[in-house]
Amino acid sequence: VFSHLAPGKVVILIVEDLERDLDRHRTAVGIGGSGQLGEGQTGYRTDDQFTVTGKETHSANCDVGASAITQAAHMIIELEKFKDMKLAFMVHWGLYSLLGGEWKGRIMQKPYHIAEWAQQYFRIPNAEYHQLAKCFNPILFNAEEWVKTAKDAGMQYMVFTSKHHEGFAMFHSKVSGFNVVDATPFGRDVVAELAEACRKYDMKLGLYYSQELDFHEEHGGGVHYVD
Repeated sequence: VFSHLAPGKVVILIVEDLERDLDRHRTAVGIGGSGQLGEGQTGYRTDDQFTVTGKETHSANCDVGASAITQAAHMIIELEKFKDMKLAFMVHWGLYSLLGGEWKGRIMQKPYHIAEWAQQYFRIPNAEYHQLAKCFNPILFNAEEWVKTAKDAGMQYMVFTSKHHEGFAMFHSKVSGFNVVDATPFGRDVVAELAEACRKYDMKLGLYYSQELDFHEEHGGGVHYVD
């Protein structure tokens, strides 16, 4: 689900059960006298009118609960779009990619063999882990090649880890120098390049962003796991 975000703000919505959520929001749209949405219908609100479109169109005044109606209608539309997009791919990419689940002769074991959690798994202190940034130089990265390949395969959107729990930003952050532009020899804004490629090939882009869980941030959640 993609929403308009204020600069610097990232919102991730995880939908576990689309049908359940669609039913819940269809019911919520009933506030204010608009009635239940029927099968194959979606709803939207303009000014003081709530309009249901589908097999037939109806309008109703929305003086009561207008804000809730607007939000619910928007959610219905976005969830329907999300269902229709179907095939997609998610990319995890960060400093942990250099390790590939190994550290000083040790290998991550099941069920905790998820490479992006390597810093926590091996309890790597930040001072040592951050040295990986000096080795991060993926000179063959081509955002357009990634997106075009996905598009040609029938994918409708991609989700990219703009910042995972290690706290390393794959974009040029003004908050911290611990990012792909300022801290690596690569020096390129990966998220910006992907966004431009997605715009060119009409591919939806979602950003995974770990906010509270940040091993790099002094007061971030999980920092006690590594330092």
